[in-house]
Amino acid sequence: MFVPMARRVYRATPNLQYRQRIMLVILLFTLLPVIAAAAVALPLYKHYAYDRFVRVQTEQARKSVDGVERIYQSSIQKLVFLNNNPVLMRMLNEDYRADLAGYLDIANQVNSLMRALESDHTNGAVRVYGLKDSLYSSEYVKRADLLDRRILNDAIGLADNRILSRVTADPLNGDPDLSLFGTIADLGQTVAITEMKVPFDTLYRLFDYDIAYDGFILYASKDKLYPLNAGTAVPAMPPNPARYRIVTFAFNGSEDRFMLYLDRGVMFRQFLKQLIMPVLLLVAFVCAIYFSVKAVSFILTKRLSDLMKRMSMDIRLSKDEAIGNLRIEDEFGLIDRRFQYLVQEIREHYNEMSESRIQQQTLEAELLQVHLNPHFLYNTLSAIKWSFPDERLASVVDSLVSYYRIFLNKGQSRLSLQRELEMVRNYLDIQKFAYQSDFAYDIEAAPDVLQQPVIKNMVQPIVENAILHGINGLEGGGRIRIRAFRAQEGCRIVIEDNGVGMSEEQLRRLTDMAPAHGEGEAAAMPGGYGIYNIRQRLALYYGAGASVDVRSEPGAGTTVTLTIPEAP
Repeated sequence: MFVPMARRVYRATPNLQYRQRIMLVILLFTLLPVIAAAAVALPLYKHYAYDRFVRVQTEQARKSVDGVERIYQSSIQKLVFLNNNPVLMRMLNEDYRADLAGYLDIANQVNSLMRALESDHTNGAVRVYGLKDSLYSSEYVKRADLLDRRILNDAIGLADNRILSRVTADPLNGDPDLSLFGTIADLGQTVAITEMKVPFDTLYRLFDYDIAYDGFILYASKDKLYPLNAGTAVPAMPPNPARYRIVTFAFNGSEDRFMLYLDRGVMFRQFLKQLIMPVLLLVAFVCAIYFSVKAVSFILTKRLSDLMKRMSMDIRLSKDEAIGNLRIEDEFGLIDRRFQYLVQEIREHYNEMSESRIQQQTLEAELLQVHLNPHFLYNTLSAIKWSFPDERLASVVDSLVSYYRIFLNKGQSRLSLQRELEMVRNYLDIQKFAYQSDFAYDIEAAPDVLQQPVIKNMVQPIVENAILHGINGLEGGGRIRIRAFRAQEGCRIVIEDNGVGMSEEQLRRLTDMAPAHGEGEAAAMPGGYGIYNIRQRLALYYGAGASVDVRSEPGAGTTVTLTIPEAP
């Protein structure tokens, strides 16, 4: 694409000097990416600027909304307290028409309670609307027929401890109030409706600031919008959504929400003002490119062809031949010489690193295997078995012999999955005998994976972690389950226990542990070294196709999944 374009430029400018043609081509190829980048960056910058505009206003509005939510949650707590107050419950349930003195006494207690709740509330009011016909009305306790019929019906249908929020009008001046309604129930029957009223003047004070970009905030109730920052002009309701950028704030426990409106036209004009400096910088950058290309084309014309010839020298030459044939005349000759020298050095370092890596992998694979003298161990275990004729002891000695016979595996680093699971079964029997533990275990393996070659001693460290750090923390009833089956990625082995599990922090450290952390950090974590060892061995033998996945929850046990690809 670029070569034909350059040729067309050459043919279209026959009267220009060669140096001028070079400058024109370089300038064209330099400016095209700049123009393309500017075309891509402009919408992105606009989006970023708009988001920044909105983010600043949203953060300010969020503080006010959080203040409203604190008032809202405080009111809900008071309603819940009121709905479960035994004194108020007794006043609503009992008939005081024959006991006026008793009514006056309990009414004083209720009035004291209401005044205490109102004194802790910002200009709020507390009311109780009783459904009982024999109820006397007082300063704070009213009859339910004074309540709006729609609110009464909605409140009666509330579930336990649910709150109904409505915007109501103040009976004295008609100003809006945010009213929260709850219910008092006795034996499943609603006996009263409680109301906590928050004047909108309280909300106005929280939003008493100017919003940029001709913005304003509305409180959206179930069926109406209410402006909250009275100092800002609000257009006709409802505002046109195409004209404004709208940010919605919800708060817990209510279907109502706050809506921040920012004028898109004002934001666009502000964006244009901020665009002046980037445009000036772009123009300066283009000018700098022009003069730089002009200077470079003049400098490179004379020596560029010679330099390209020298840099295209056959790098298969030896270092002495390639560098010995050079003549150092100026800076371009020095660059050419150093380029050839660098090529040779990179080749030598690459060969050294490849050999070192192969040796390191081989050494690590050998160091991860444990070598013991099997004859001494077998003879000792047999002597113990025959010296102490006990059926349980004989069984555990047989398990030990079988375990170490499979573990040593005649010095081989791999064995079949069937023998690996048999070794784990022996290990579990030994652990049950050694710790007198009552845990149970279950090993299941699909027939098609039993002959899968695996690296030796891969499952036992995980089972050991499940015992030591999992079910040993239980008082009883521990269980370990091992399953092996064929998956799409290869053979999958799942080890599950119902032990104490791990916290999120422990699991994160164990999951994020990389080889660079080393054995020191792995050993400092419960069960960390075993997982570290297995990951290292799987990576050495199978590469990226193998994996170790650990999942755990406190009190819910731990599940470790090994994925092993087909043998390399």
